[in-house]
Amino acid sequence: MEEKIYMLDPDRCLIYNPRGGVWETRVEELKRLWKASSCVVDDRLYSIDPACSPGSPLVVYDPKERTWRPVRGVYGLPNSINISDHDCKMANLGGKLVVLASKSPFFRSDHHGVEEIWCVEINLKRRQGGEIWGNVESINRVLTSIESPYIEHCRTVPLMMLGIGVLAGESK
Repeated sequence: MEEKIYMLDPDRCLIYNPRGGVWETRVEELKRLWKASSCVVDDRLYSIDPACSPGSPLVVYDPKERTWRPVRGVYGLPNSINISDHDCKMANLGGKLVVLASKSPFFRSDHHGVEEIWCVEINLKRRQGGEIWGNVESINRVLTSIESPYIEHCRTVPLMMLGIGVLAGESK
């Protein structure tokens, strides 16, 4: 973000400006909701807040404002898809936010029956006043398993020969 490299360690956030060769340390609001599953879309960091503290399970961090805000207007999600689970994974797919979510928490010790992983594609728009609004464009089941699935990485991978991006979810 901001043409800088942001890194998260257990104690703080580190920011490196490669143009000036300068390091900055922040122990602030950014660390509160930043997780390994978070992702950057249009120079903003998106994450999941299981507590829905700012009023939404999807939150966005703008590095200029240095604060987390809710992503407004994310309508159209079935109640059965658990997008507020901290184990959801996110990716940037051509400027859209993609969330891999389940119908139940991923790490269940009482797992019985079929589990499903769903891909939720959300179009993001910045509105007047700086609010970010999300519109659910598609919801698709991408995995059905009798095992308890675990998604370790969720990244987009450009395929240059075809000129398209593909969502790559590694399931274990």
